[in-house]
Amino acid sequence: MPTSRFIQRFQDKITGVLSGFDRIMIRGTLRRIVFVEGMKALLWHKQILLKQFGGWAEKLTEQLKEVSCQKEGDPDGKPDWLP
Repeated sequence: MPTSRFIQRFQDKITGVLSGFDRIMIRGTLRRIVFVEGMKALLWHKQILLKQFGGWAEKLTEQLKEVSCQKEGDPDGKPDWLP
């Protein structure tokens, strides 16, 4: 979807615009799931049993790696890192 059409469609939800790099890496922590009760709440919400956690986490990790390393038009799919 072209940018202008996107803006027209979602203009009531847009509060500002960022311009600059087309990809930004943000580092941080999801504080709620750092603690046991927060992780239990997430797993309960996703309906994941504790015995299923390992497989779920591995699958999610692979999905995140694939998505984060995709780069349009780049055949090797490796991200470019800023110094």
